[in-house]
Formats: sequence, structure tokens, C-alpha cells
Amino acid sequence: MPGLRLLANAPAQTTVPGTITAGATSIVCASTANLPVPAANQQFTFLILDAGNVAWNPSTPLATPFEYVWCTTNTVGSNTLSGLTRGVAGTTGHAFAAGAIVAYALLADDLTAAFLGAANPGQFLFRAYAYAGGNQSLATPGPTQIAINTTDFDPNSNVNTTTHVYTCPVNGYYLCCWSIETDANVVTVASLHQLGSRTQTYLGSGTLNATGNRPDSGGSTIVKAIAGDTLALWAEFVSANCNVSNVNTIGRNYLAVHLLSV
Repeated sequence: MPGLRLLANAPAQTTVPGTITAGATSIVCASTANLPVPAANQQFTFLILDAGNVAWNPSTPLATPFEYVWCTTNTVGSNTLSGLTRGVAGTTGHAFAAGAIVAYALLADDLTAAFLGAANPGQFLFRAYAYAGGNQSLATPGPTQIAINTTDFDPNSNVNTTTHVYTCPVNGYYLCCWSIETDANVVTVASLHQLGSRTQTYLGSGTLNATGNRPDSGGSTIVKAIAGDTLALWAEFVSANCNVSNVNTIGRNYLAVHLLSV
């Protein structure tokens, strides 16, 4: 995965003596000394302009093929840019004639990632909402994992609806919210369980809703996690057997997760 964004001083550009193929993941330039040199988990963005094209016009530089690229390695000794992710920021990979210009580019996404600490802007899209989509009978006493087996949204497929856990895709700080509602007037505590880099239980608080016989319990917290940690919704009932109520309802018996920062 690309690394933290680097900013550069202008002018930061060079030319490419040879051709560039559409799928090339490294480029040998005339000089890369004035471009950023990423360390581990860092990157910068550059723009390729088709200056070697006979139709090239510097007055309208984007009239011929152009492309935004992420770069994770700048080997100044050999003037090589490598670890390239081609065709980012809405562009596609192109082949370029010899003489193309490589210029440092500053995109809005770069500013967002540089200041918030993301490896790429897509990281801030890591989010999910999962809920219980079927009846679940809960024994007492003792904790029970809630079967969050239905998703309202999970664009990065981080929820496992079979094991009922959310797996953190990257190191970072995650906002987590959870809630359950039961069908009996029993003492109920809903909690968030984290496994992986740490074993931690985050307890929620409970109240009776307006009907007086469906206790709600839930909570929210910010969790520090590493990639691969799992988050799950659990509940404990201490007075009688009961069922998770209002199943297959988005607003009940849910776990919501959103990456805040890395």
C-alpha cells in the first residue's frame, strides 16, 4: 500500500530520455535530484506530460495524453523512480514517447493525506455498518457474541458475516459505535471486543426504552488498532434468557466502524 504523502518545493520536474510503457512500474529520468525521496511508508505524486509527442503544445499541455502517478522510491544515484502506481486521481496508464516531462504534482488528495496522515485518500473510506439480520436466542449468564450477519454498507469488505467481526485493514484510530436491544426486561450490557494487538473489552451503558420492557445498551469509543485486529459486538445478560429483538432492522443490534486517522 502507498505511504504517507510528501510535499515538494517547486520547480520539481525532470524529463525522461526513453519511452514509457503503459504498465511500467519504474522510470529512468534525466535527473531526480529535485524530486522528493520517500522514506519507508512514504510517497509523492507526479504528473507525466507527453512532451515527446509531435502534437505536444506547451500552451495546452493536457491536450495530449497525461497521467498522475504515485511513487514510493526515488533512487537519485541512478535517477530512477520506482514503486509506481500508475493512473491515479482519475487518470489511466498511458504509453509516452521519449522526452516526456515528469513533474511533481500537488493534488487536493495529497493535502488531505499529508495533514491527516493517511497512506492514500481511500483509507478515509474505510467504514462499515453491520447488524443482526436474524433472530438470536441468548443464554444467561455470561457474554455472547452478537451475530452481525448483514451489512448496510461495507465498501472494502472488512466485515465477515460468518464470523461476525470487522477486521481493521490498516493501523489507525477507529471510531466505533454499537448498540443492542432485547425483548425482555433483563439487565443487559453490550460491549465491543478487540482482539489482535491487544485484548480489550469496551463496555457500553444501558437504559429502558419508552415501552419499559426492551432494554437498550450501547456505547462508542475510539480504538487504537493495527491491521488485522478484529472488532466484534458482544452482550451479557444476567437475569433471564432473552432474544435479540427488532432483528433485521438497521437501527438495532449493530456495530458501526469508521477509520478516523492513521
